[in-house]
Amino acid sequence: MLIIVLTFIAFFVAVAVNIPVAISIGLAALLWAFLKPEVSIVMIAQKMFTGLDSFPLLAIPLFMLGGELMNRSTITKRMVDFADVLVGSFRGGLSHVNVVVCMFFGGITGSATSETSAIGSVLIPAMIKEGYEDDITIAVTATASVIGVIIPPSILSIFYAVTRELSVGGLLLSGVFPGILLGFSLMAVNVYFAHMRRYKAHPRRPLKEAFVATKRAFLPLFVAVIIVVGIYGGIFTPTEAAAISTVYAFILSFLVYRDIKTGELYSIILNSTIVMAVATFLIPTSVAFSWAITVEQIPEKLVALIWSITQNKTLILLIINLLLLIIGCITPGLVAILIFAPVFAPIGTALGMDPLHFGMMFVLNVAIGFITPPVGPCLYVACAIGKKEISETFKALVPYFLASVIALMLVTFIPFFTTWLPRTMLK
Repeated sequence: MLIIVLTFIAFFVAVAVNIPVAISIGLAALLWAFLKPEVSIVMIAQKMFTGLDSFPLLAIPLFMLGGELMNRSTITKRMVDFADVLVGSFRGGLSHVNVVVCMFFGGITGSATSETSAIGSVLIPAMIKEGYEDDITIAVTATASVIGVIIPPSILSIFYAVTRELSVGGLLLSGVFPGILLGFSLMAVNVYFAHMRRYKAHPRRPLKEAFVATKRAFLPLFVAVIIVVGIYGGIFTPTEAAAISTVYAFILSFLVYRDIKTGELYSIILNSTIVMAVATFLIPTSVAFSWAITVEQIPEKLVALIWSITQNKTLILLIINLLLLIIGCITPGLVAILIFAPVFAPIGTALGMDPLHFGMMFVLNVAIGFITPPVGPCLYVACAIGKKEISETFKALVPYFLASVIALMLVTFIPFFTTWLPRTMLK
């Protein structure tokens, strides 16, 4: 036990002195191997290699490339216009549009930070121009972006499913209702602020304009249909779906809409590659570290510790959620899954929870960490676009954070939200 404690201390010290997280994890795994005479250093290298030897993981760079293509084209503006047709006529219409378009965008890219960047660059200036306060604008944009890693295709869900050897399609499906639930929770906060601060509603669109906006958004939204129907109809795997959706995005951007020049293709691929390289480097080192945790029997010891404190299922789940929310605040999403999923998943099994139910609860906890400092990538991106300090958004962020936690509690204690759809469609 002392060895694994020293390993964790080494990891946090390395991060504190600004060593990149992926390297910090790898150094901690190596330290553990040095302190365990019976463990060969070669095993660390083997575990790192096998961590990348996974076909489903190929879906992640493909979804990232597809998202980058859509970010550069007019696809985001088309979806914003369509969302405005649906909810723009309600009071505080643009704040509702922000949430709804994130739900659409999440069904295409599966990346929260991509959503923040693409949608924030369009809607943050537009909301400020219409009289929305900066803090509300940034808070709703950052929080709504979290929906992107809940609604399929979700990159975090793919990582969790591969890590825990679950059905990728099943875990992706389990995120549909939680993603919608999170969206409605955030829209409820929008309603509160809209009446408190007397935000305006957009005039209802004439039928002809509404039809044109719907027509313009049809082809981009059809990507989500391809992904869902293809995967759950057994036509292709999630990895193949990612490849097909990327080709589809390329055809839309370069051949149909022609709003991306051929010369931009290099920078699009380069940006996607850089982002994916960071994530890819995290995977092998995290797998090696999680193997060390497994060898030290940390999951079994944690289960025994929690059962010694209480055997009340409700209290145990509340403790797990609290711990995961804290972990999400200080640990990047992929790292949190790769290191801590093997630790906490056995507790869900001991409680008799469906693995897909526990998995989505875990992913949602980690996703909420995208808006909470000191990590909070979505919050940082939204603040950069809105040109505000994070401290200036805290007051407005709290209601949206609480709404997200309420959605998390509903997902935690009502299995229907996560298990009904996979059981129905994947019989």
